[in-house]
Amino acid sequence: METAMRLGSKKEYEIRFNALRKAFEKYRDLPEDRPLKAIIDTNIEIYRISCKNSLHDEKKRRFETLMIRYILPEENKRIGKEISLQQYVCLTTVWRDTQAALKDLMVIFFGIDGILFEDM
Repeated sequence: METAMRLGSKKEYEIRFNALRKAFEKYRDLPEDRPLKAIIDTNIEIYRISCKNSLHDEKKRRFETLMIRYILPEENKRIGKEISLQQYVCLTTVWRDTQAALKDLMVIFFGIDGILFEDM
């Protein structure tokens, strides 16, 4: 398949991924009436249901990690080391879970543009 004919490039995916990550990093500082906060809340609820219904414990752990790092009120916020102790996993797993949760959310936020298509 020609490079120019791909549905999306890796660079475009990375731009979207970084924008999503930054939106989550700023979530706690957003005023309640901002549309972005409402969009994040709605998509987090979709992701929560997806993870809750999953048969895989790591999906549930990813959701919890995401909530602790970005969504829960400031007084419940934890840094990576604290999350790893709370969930009985190594620090690397916390970072990996965060990345995996954000990748899952890419599809919820961006639809087909949230999928990184590898060479077929």
